[in-house]
Amino acid sequence: MNRKILIVMVGVICIIAFVVLIASNPLRRSEADIKRQILEITPLGTSFSQVRTTVEQHGWRGDISGGADAKIIEGVIGSCQGLPHRRNVYVMWMFRGIGRTNLTDVYVVKSGGSQ
Repeated sequence: MNRKILIVMVGVICIIAFVVLIASNPLRRSEADIKRQILEITPLGTSFSQVRTTVEQHGWRGDISGGADAKIIEGVIGSCQGLPHRRNVYVMWMFRGIGRTNLTDVYVVKSGGSQ
C-alpha cells in the first residue's frame, strides 16, 4: 500500500473518531432529551431531600432557592464546547404545592451558543 494513501486513511479515521467522540457527549443533546434523562434519575414526585442527595452524589453544583409558592434546586450539570463559546447546562428542579416537598417539574437550559 502506498505510504500517502496510508497517511490519508489514518487521518480520515482520526477525524471520524474525533467527531464521534464530540457528538457522543450527552450534554450536546437537546434540552428536551436532557430533561428526559434527568427525569429518569429524579422522577416527578421525588422528595426534595432525595433530589438534593442525587444532585450532591452526581457532583452537580446545586443551590436552593424559592419563594412563597415554590422551592427550587438549581444546578449546573456540566458543560460542553459549543460554537464558538463553551455552554453550561443548567437544571432547575421545581417543588410546588402544599408543603413543597415533592418534585413537580424540571427545566433544562443551555447557556449561549447554538444548539
